[in-house]
Amino acid sequence: MAKDLYIDMADCNACEACIEACSKVFAIDPATGKAKVLNPEEVSEEEIQSALSMCPSGCIHWED
Repeated sequence: MAKDLYIDMADCNACEACIEACSKVFAIDPATGKAKVLNPEEVSEEEIQSALSMCPSGCIHWED
């Protein structure tokens, strides 16, 4: 995967929509109570993009 994936923690509301869409890549970080990225190489970019589109706060981003 050429792009990195990150979550803007200031915007994450811990709704878990990303986890429901792609649990191999996203989880709740017990330290922050917000979403975190696990291993984006586990799934296709299309699956990750689906999770991004489901995020109501738009806090998940691709970084080149």
